Amino acid sequence: MFNSINQLRFFVDELIFSKAFQKTGVVFTGNIIASGFSLITILLLSRTLGPETFGMLSLVGSVIILMVSLTDLGIAVGISKFVVPLNDKSSKKAVSYFRTAFWIEILLGFATILVGLIFLDSIVYWLGGIQIKGPLVLGFIIAGILSFYAYIPIVLQALQKFWTITFLNVFSNLLKLIIVATLFYTGYLTLWNALYVNLFAALTILLVGLLVIPRFFLKKINWREDVSSAAKLFSFTKWLAISYGLNAVASRLDILLLSHFRSSAEVGHYALAFQLSSSLPLLLGAVSTVLIPKVSAYKTQDQLGKYILKNAKSALLIIPLAFIGMIIAPWVIQAFFGSKFVSSVPVLQILILNYSLILIVNPVSYVLYALEKQYLLTFMNAVTLITLFAMQIFLIPNLGGIGAALALLFNTIIAILILTPILILFFKQGKIRI
Repeated sequence: MFNSINQLRFFVDELIFSKAFQKTGVVFTGNIIASGFSLITILLLSRTLGPETFGMLSLVGSVIILMVSLTDLGIAVGISKFVVPLNDKSSKKAVSYFRTAFWIEILLGFATILVGLIFLDSIVYWLGGIQIKGPLVLGFIIAGILSFYAYIPIVLQALQKFWTITFLNVFSNLLKLIIVATLFYTGYLTLWNALYVNLFAALTILLVGLLVIPRFFLKKINWREDVSSAAKLFSFTKWLAISYGLNAVASRLDILLLSHFRSSAEVGHYALAFQLSSSLPLLLGAVSTVLIPKVSAYKTQDQLGKYILKNAKSALLIIPLAFIGMIIAPWVIQAFFGSKFVSSVPVLQILILNYSLILIVNPVSYVLYALEKQYLLTFMNAVTLITLFAMQIFLIPNLGGIGAALALLFNTIIAILILTPILILFFKQGKIRI
């Protein structure tokens, strides 16, 4: 792929000084700082609560993330598709899309809390213990707040205000760290207090977010135009909504099934490894924040071809970093978390490899947005959800956290095997030119 050292150096220079890379760098740098705050918070929580209680806290956290993810509906991608190409982001047409997304996210926030409370007893029974009931109620309230908050990054992403997105992310994690550290040093760090911290942080970041985003969309409400915008949004995102829903379930099946089949302590070991491997998903989030609006606006075969080629070359820079992370994993666990969490080491190594592969393949899948082939992502996610569930049902009861991590890795490989022939087909049809 690179015929000489000079070609490699030219590629790295081109990558680093490209606008997309610099914007990704802004978001990723913020994510890394936020991740640092989050890791210190996790360190304090895990060492204080121990594997079992930390596992319960992680289970509630996974339910929150799952419920928030299920309310995504692909609205952010839809707004990027219709608003980003417009020269005037405050035009009547753009404002209608922003306002429509606002009403949708409010409804989804209340629906999240209501659905959680309606099915509370069934969820508690399936997750294996009445002791989780109270924490789950608080978790549903947090999920509802965060579902409404999702509107804020939608607007900021469409307006490409990546510095503001970064600020909100860093501020939220710093706030949680300060409160958790205070509770740690005063001896009041418990499961319930940790949940109250998350509730307070969710409310605070929502209020701050509403203050920093433009509020021009609330002026001169035009319901007829908003209904029209909603129809266009849902027409574009209907497949994405299903796709994101399937992906949300797949991304949290590991913790939920571990809680069902194994002990809370094993959930804690797995959750710690999952959190420590979070730097790669954070980079993935930074990349998607910047690239989805950019790639969705691509119109020509040459643009898509160059984009895919650049991502293929970027993989050569990601793989060595993944192997370094796998090598130092045992030292990180032992040095910072102690012997109580030594079972997290093999899980962490597998997850690092898994997320490295996802980081390589996900940006390539964004091409399907530009080609308006979102249903193919839905197909991929449906297939991989079925295969993931089957593998986890088989592996988790027998191997615990290691089985859950292996299922994720195998499933990522399956997704790559599905996506590759799809892209080759589009290449042969002339829709992508390299």
